[in-house]
Amino acid sequence: MDSKQIRYILFLGIGLVVAACHSESNNVLNIPQYEGPTQEVYDVVHYYSDSAVVKLKIDAPVQLDFEDGDSEFPKGIFIEFYDKKGEVTNTLRANYCKYDHEEKVYKATGDVVMKALKTNEQLNTEELFWNPDKEIVYTEKFVRIETEDNIIKGNGLESNQDFTEWTIKNSVGTIALDNQ
Repeated sequence: MDSKQIRYILFLGIGLVVAACHSESNNVLNIPQYEGPTQEVYDVVHYYSDSAVVKLKIDAPVQLDFEDGDSEFPKGIFIEFYDKKGEVTNTLRANYCKYDHEEKVYKATGDVVMKALKTNEQLNTEELFWNPDKEIVYTEKFVRIETEDNIIKGNGLESNQDFTEWTIKNSVGTIALDNQ
């Protein structure tokens, strides 16, 4: 062997030793993988449409996106739902919201308020799930619904996302309102 070949083999050997030591040192130190947001967006406004018709609008002061496809809205979220004519049918507001990419479900928590603008009905709860693919909202938590004539309280709710057809799973009381 000539000196060039010896130098090449020597440098190759040293490189392999350094690489092996480097990967071993990472394993020994147990350096954790970064799990924080990959993207942070401020003053978010998202429009979702189907066939050039706006279906909903999402406003949020902050959106955090993660590598697994999840999103988090740590400072709250406001959603407007639109009908085929482009008119707002109902709204959803929450202090905090998280989108689970795997389940394809939004989980709104805190002071959650959903309002149906045409029927003037309002839902209040501390936790509400919204599945955009199935176009439903639901919860197992305490709910309070105020209609023009009644206040209805209960535990658990299922509704279409327009909040025009809803069912309380376990009603605990109804209060008739005097609208004179």
